[in-house]
Amino acid sequence: PQIHTSDTTGIRSSQQPATSNQLVTMDDQAATFCSITGLEDPSQAAMYLEMAGGNLEMAMSIFFDGGGGAVPAAAGGTELPDWFHAVWPRSVTTFEGIPESWSLQALEFTNVSYPGAASGGIGVGLNQPQNGPCGVIAAIQAGCIAELCRSGTAAPPDKVQITDDILASVLTAMLWQARADGTVKLVTKAASEANGGVDVATFTDKDALHKGVSEAIDTFKAPGGVVLFVYSLVVTHTVDAIRSDVMNAGGDLPMVTDLSLCTSDLVSLCLRGQANGNVGAFQPIS
Repeated sequence: PQIHTSDTTGIRSSQQPATSNQLVTMDDQAATFCSITGLEDPSQAAMYLEMAGGNLEMAMSIFFDGGGGAVPAAAGGTELPDWFHAVWPRSVTTFEGIPESWSLQALEFTNVSYPGAASGGIGVGLNQPQNGPCGVIAAIQAGCIAELCRSGTAAPPDKVQITDDILASVLTAMLWQARADGTVKLVTKAASEANGGVDVATFTDKDALHKGVSEAIDTFKAPGGVVLFVYSLVVTHTVDAIRSDVMNAGGDLPMVTDLSLCTSDLVSLCLRGQANGNVGAFQPIS
């Protein structure tokens, strides 16, 4: 069945209330964090610990790698949701303040020219205005080429057409394999402080998801479409699962660097539904 919901809370999963022993442990960790980092506000220490999934060592790594200081909040003091910190570096402090290279990036295939091509130099590809989201758009473009080959509709470069249906099929497949709890959360509206989070549609059926993606395809093909897709992946896979994937791979959050580049963990999340980018040329992946 298809279930539509509207969520403007920052998309936090429900959790059981912590026990008194857990609360004591959290307080002790916050106190230790403050004593080592010199941070004076225990609530800020708790936010770092929350970002690190309760791992004190990782929380301190996030703090020092980011140059230290308070965890940023959105304009007006609104706390940014956990999934936002999993995507963006600490230098991004508002929903509207994401790097321009990402906010301009559309998922729209266009005819492109390239020198030296036997077919006259005309092909099709995702135009990238600025350096940054290349890992995500390369994964999507590779998925579309693979879909062309699977469907038997591959053609010479000057004849290739990536239709909206092919794009929708690839986005659907990537989101479906990223599920952590059997559901996909499709983000089709840009986040802002005005709503405190993002609006999502929730799907538990793949055919219904494909229909939902198809209906929103113009949104993904517009500037900022790549951001909506990344948000969809992240809230679908869940922050807890992403933290686990990244830590098991020996990596660090966030999945976009201070230079606005994708980490291999984000590319992996696109290609195989796991934020584990620790792979090599001779290591089989699934």
